[in-house]
Amino acid sequence: MDNRLFVGVISFPIFYFVKEWLLKQKKVINEERRRVIKEIRMKQQEEYDEMLRREREHCGP
Repeated sequence: MDNRLFVGVISFPIFYFVKEWLLKQKKVINEERRRVIKEIRMKQQEEYDEMLRREREHCGP
């Protein structure tokens, strides 16, 4: 077996699994990022709702 072919046969699975692992990590990071953004938006909405409620109480009907 040619030395280059041997290196290719050995290295291809390694590169393939590393690539798959990196894609999986990217997916996990993106999911975590979406979760954090969603939490921030919910918190901002709660703060905004609270501000509106106080404003209505302060001004009265």
